[in-house]
Amino acid sequence: MSDFAPLWTRDAYQRTNRRAEVLLVCFSAGPLADGLRLDARRFGVPSQESVEALDIRRQESSSDKAIFDGWREEPLRTIAARDLGEHLALLDAADQCHLIRASLPDPPDLGYLQAAWAVARWMCARGATVVFDGHAVRFHRGEKIRERPADAPLDIRQEVGFVLEPDVDVGVEGHFVHTRGMTKLARPDVVAVCGVEDVDLVVEIMRELAAGMAQGLMPEATRHGVELSQGLSLYLGEPSPKLGVARLHLNNDATLLSLEGGEHLIGVLQLLRESMRPPSPA
Repeated sequence: MSDFAPLWTRDAYQRTNRRAEVLLVCFSAGPLADGLRLDARRFGVPSQESVEALDIRRQESSSDKAIFDGWREEPLRTIAARDLGEHLALLDAADQCHLIRASLPDPPDLGYLQAAWAVARWMCARGATVVFDGHAVRFHRGEKIRERPADAPLDIRQEVGFVLEPDVDVGVEGHFVHTRGMTKLARPDVVAVCGVEDVDLVVEIMRELAAGMAQGLMPEATRHGVELSQGLSLYLGEPSPKLGVARLHLNNDATLLSLEGGEHLIGVLQLLRESMRPPSPA
């Protein structure tokens, strides 16, 4: 490999004791084509070391049908149907897959993640038809992965899901909104409880927080402030496995985004509007 792609750097890196975890599953009907080398520039490899950090294994339906079919049965099947739509048959037709894994101490750059997508792009060029991002819990058509520019910068919207959970009981008149997939960046997921009218605002805040953490920022253990306006700030609490793993099944711990006193974000959109309203004349 030569002529490497520009590295995804972390310009605000703060070392932690966390680990980055990546899992991509590339499905195909039959074996992948031989004879196409992993060209660094064409497929987006940032370095030889980044590829060497990956664990790549093949899994066939005939060797363990129960495990293989687990990738396309409920609850994943509902997600696959949403993501793939009329192309769901591509997943059903697959009889083998390649698992691309990375697990490493909080890294100072994102070359490992970049390399994982580069290998997935290479596999799609060789015949993989569907790629499953195991931590963001998203299915992608192989054609779409192959078409992504190999030298594109990291896009937090591609790496992390932003999810509304209308059916999870929160004990109040609101809904969980959360990120999914931040473990790929060795950072906690972000969770909030808000009203339906607040979702767009809360997701935008989470997107900005996720982008900052992708660059290496780590919220302080307690009371990390997020200023929305001169009169309104939100706060991130200490990351909790109980919230992220036990409650929302994120495969990661999570930090709760709330108001200053720990209150949920139900009505935060109205609070923001009020905080930005000019004072009434005397």
